[in-house]
Amino acid sequence: MNKVCIIDDNKTSNFEFSKSQKLEVQRKMLLFENNLDNSIIDSGIIGGAEFEFYIHAFDPEHFDEELKALLDDLSHITDQDILCNPFKDFARSREYDKLIIKPDSSLRNYTYGLEITTPIVPIVHLPYYLDSILSLIQKKGYITDTSTGLHLHLSCPEKEGEYFDFLGLMLLLNQKGLYETWYSRPDYSRNVMNVLNCLNFESAASKKDEVGRGWCIIRPDCEDKKTHIEIRTMGGENYQRKYSEQIFPELHTILKSYIAVLNHDADEECDRLKAIQEQKVKTHSDEDQAKMYDTLAIIGVTQSQA
Repeated sequence: MNKVCIIDDNKTSNFEFSKSQKLEVQRKMLLFENNLDNSIIDSGIIGGAEFEFYIHAFDPEHFDEELKALLDDLSHITDQDILCNPFKDFARSREYDKLIIKPDSSLRNYTYGLEITTPIVPIVHLPYYLDSILSLIQKKGYITDTSTGLHLHLSCPEKEGEYFDFLGLMLLLNQKGLYETWYSRPDYSRNVMNVLNCLNFESAASKKDEVGRGWCIIRPDCEDKKTHIEIRTMGGENYQRKYSEQIFPELHTILKSYIAVLNHDADEECDRLKAIQEQKVKTHSDEDQAKMYDTLAIIGVTQSQA
């Protein structure tokens, strides 16, 4: 590591690496076989991922050793600075050009729960980060269970000025069965179809401090970043072992659907799915429908779409 500095009163550290280290990582990224279609690579999509896990440490001293080893390993994975505070969330954790290590309020099953957040990168590099960090979690023997998740963030800045059919995308992903491919984790990732079918409006706020965060797909900032979505379907015990068999294939399917909605290639199918859903909703009471619309607003579906 080239340089370490404290950036706030909570003792958050910024680790800056040498130019040679960064070039070494960039070479690895270029050589990594991402297996994405050219239509995805050329789409203008950017993305990132959050990995939740627990470090098995006996005491604070042991945890400190484990954390130092983790930082060293990550220095060979990312070509960006690392911001790290294992005990307190920090204001600069929204610096999207850096790799972040921080706690997460939902990680309560063991003492040392952490979340690694990748930099936001062109979509061509997201498979590299997924494969590298999942492999690291597996190699280190970190603990994953029903409280830990893998969250994907996608957006397309060049399409921000256009209409984005988030509700249509939600229904399209459901049509492809992507909300039920992982073991149920109702306290951390609730199926949005329960809302759309007027079955359950309760958020998972008891575990996730931010209202709306408990649903399996959300649009965190629907007003300012219309195309930014967060997919929270993945996770659970040993999720780190499932990159090739499940995570990458699902990422590829999600991206193809996301691009189809961005480019309006799926408009007809989305409209058909929304019409079917509208007929289902009409069978429910006005009170239930009102609750549905209120909850959808939290998830990120605007009134014009609902």
